[in-house]
Amino acid sequence: MSRNTAIIWSEAQVVSNFVLKYSHMKIAIPTNDGLTIITQVNPDSSYLVLTLELGEIVNQEMRKMDLKPNSGSENPFEIIEDCNVIIAKAIPEKLVPLLEEQEKTIVRTKETIITSAFMQYMGSVYKMESNLCCCP
Repeated sequence: MSRNTAIIWSEAQVVSNFVLKYSHMKIAIPTNDGLTIITQVNPDSSYLVLTLELGEIVNQEMRKMDLKPNSGSENPFEIIEDCNVIIAKAIPEKLVPLLEEQEKTIVRTKETIITSAFMQYMGSVYKMESNLCCCP
């Protein structure tokens, strides 16, 4: 295999991995009303969870942590463990390692409106995708 072929092959793998990662994903956004992002993530936060397939929202649901005494769960992110991304205004530093252990992409935003934060995030994803696919 020539050096140029090896470079093209490795670039194709990067694009393939990107497409696999972003073709199906779930995004969690902390909210109380489904419209606005709460100021800071708390262990009892509710989340709007958006399910995307090929960049299109195919499902959305509200999830709320059921904090019962002696529930045995020490993971405040148990209800979003199936999500790939969390978009939030602020996450306490002590909770960041829990998200990193779950391999979540943490997206910090200054936006208050969920649709604005979501569109901003998706714009950055598509920009990354176009850079991967189109740069020589």
